[in-house]
Amino acid sequence: MKYLIYLSTAVDLLDEQEIHNLLAKSRARNASNDITGILLYHEGNFIQLLEGEQAKVDETLERIAGDPSHKNIIVIDEGDLDERNFGAWSMGYQKATAKELADIEAYTDPQKLEQASGSHPALSILKTFVKTNLG
Repeated sequence: MKYLIYLSTAVDLLDEQEIHNLLAKSRARNASNDITGILLYHEGNFIQLLEGEQAKVDETLERIAGDPSHKNIIVIDEGDLDERNFGAWSMGYQKATAKELADIEAYTDPQKLEQASGSHPALSILKTFVKTNLG
């Protein structure tokens, strides 16, 4: 099983209805492909973690990369998983605050990543975010 974490920018700012529509489509598609994960959104910026079988995760990222509503897609981490971290969610969602996104961006600094040990910091902050805000 594989996980992948990426950042991207929406071409246009999304309102709550547009996000709801995006989530409905994503959840249905992810469920049919056995993809789980979480999506954070703040003022046009996304951070998303996808997890599932390697080929399905890669196909999902290719589809996202081909979506004209996204730009600047940056994969910040990917790797193997023994078990899912967000298995109950075809796509969990939370509107993120500016501080939460700044914290995530700080954890993606290459110098800080070199000093990190254990699990990937981006995955850790997503887990903390979920536990704090959705748990």
